[in-house]
Amino acid sequence: MRRFLTVALLLIGAHVALAQGLLVGASVGRTSATQHHSQRSFDYDRVHGATAAATALVELFPWLGLQAEAAYAERGGRQGQFYEMRIDYLELPLLARAATPFAYHGLRAVLLGGVSWGVEYRCSGYTVPPTILNRSSPPPGSVPLDCSSQRLRYSDRGRVVGGGIQLDHGEYRFSLEARRFRGRDIAGYSCCALTNDATAITIGAARRLR
Repeated sequence: MRRFLTVALLLIGAHVALAQGLLVGASVGRTSATQHHSQRSFDYDRVHGATAAATALVELFPWLGLQAEAAYAERGGRQGQFYEMRIDYLELPLLARAATPFAYHGLRAVLLGGVSWGVEYRCSGYTVPPTILNRSSPPPGSVPLDCSSQRLRYSDRGRVVGGGIQLDHGEYRFSLEARRFRGRDIAGYSCCALTNDATAITIGAARRLR
């Protein structure tokens, strides 16, 4: 992975030199996340959280560019009122960003895709003994979740796909996007796999530097 990151940074540097434009900005939004277990008897509900990112877009053409981000995202899963795990990640997404070649009053549709690397910043949650039935959150009688019993890997890597719209107004660009992240196995056990699956809706603003 280190070699891939080095090559990616070199490619970004080369494209910056040839780029038509450079935009830097930020985005914020909400996440809706769940987890998938290799044993299908486990059915996870969704948890909701926040996401935020600093962005840098190298614009090769008005409709095509490479975007690098430094991001924070909340993910996890839950099972009714008996179990919940929330994992906060610090991430480095690298995305290709393609918009429609022609704009309508500065408005373009956008597609994006790429990969994201993340390291765990924090993990929390709770479990409830089956004999305790309560609908509050977290329920009385619950105990803090031992995250180490649920996963052995403290990093995640996965694909990102999404789309949205962007509006150019002078030197500023505003965006509304929806993204989906599908990660690799974070459990690390020989018996089973556990993967993150998260959707995010974000709004963003960027300023053109050149």
